[in-house]
Amino acid sequence: MHPISEILRNRLLQHLPVALDGIGTLRLEHTPCERIEQGRRLAPPSRTVVLDWGQFEAPTLSRLVADCYQLPAEGVASMIDEWRGACADENNGLWIEGVGAIFPSEGCFSADPALTEQLNSLVFGPVTLPQPRESRERNRGPMPAPRKKSPHSYRLPILVALIAAGALAYLIFYLLQHTSLLTP
Repeated sequence: MHPISEILRNRLLQHLPVALDGIGTLRLEHTPCERIEQGRRLAPPSRTVVLDWGQFEAPTLSRLVADCYQLPAEGVASMIDEWRGACADENNGLWIEGVGAIFPSEGCFSADPALTEQLNSLVFGPVTLPQPRESRERNRGPMPAPRKKSPHSYRLPILVALIAAGALAYLIFYLLQHTSLLTP
């Protein structure tokens, strides 16, 4: 693999865009999960390399090569020209080893399958979603109606209140008879 192609490939594997002088910007595009088969299965997310024609918002390849080899711009221009000559194919396009094929005259870019596979190496196949839980009515029948308050539901609180009042009365009686705490 040509060293400049390797710089370009490594930059894309780091999920960073690269502007190619006179062509456009290579960048990664993320495709989120999609529901397939009537919403029961999820296709995994994926990343693909795309070429934005005529957009140069990322660092240029010549700048990246200059930074990598610590060369002036003049030296880098001749290296880029040599690299383009090595990557040129008979169909007026560029075959960048490890990245893909660019055909500027046709406005076409095709990513290298090995690069796409490496970008998506941790992605597994489609996932089947579990069945939704059935509602209560299908499992156990309808919910019962709430109970109405009966006069018998107040027996226990009234009994507890009477016992507490009796205990308090006995405490007061005991304190009056046996201590001088409550006497004036």
